[in-house]
Amino acid sequence: MERMWLAADTARKVAIRAALRDRMLWRDQLVNVVCGAIKAVCITVALGMVIERIGLPGDISQTFAIYVTGPFLAFNPWAIFWRNLFRERANAAFDDALENPRQYLTL
Repeated sequence: MERMWLAADTARKVAIRAALRDRMLWRDQLVNVVCGAIKAVCITVALGMVIERIGLPGDISQTFAIYVTGPFLAFNPWAIFWRNLFRERANAAFDDALENPRQYLTL
């Protein structure tokens, strides 16, 4: 069992190294982050308009919307704005090694 976990961890490390050298994945990650930033701006503006409709002045409502949306953009829980494609590739290799241990275990 320990060999299986070690093989899966090794597969994850190899996949993350390969992913960091993949230029196309870097391009995809950049596009993903830019789209996430656009999404964050749209959500901030929409939230600011909602708060302004409630009754706060426009400049205060936009500032409040930025303070609400900013931490979500920075910490990105639940991959709302962007995804870490490098980690996804490494996790897929780890899961594949656990599902198909014979492919990764060698004597």
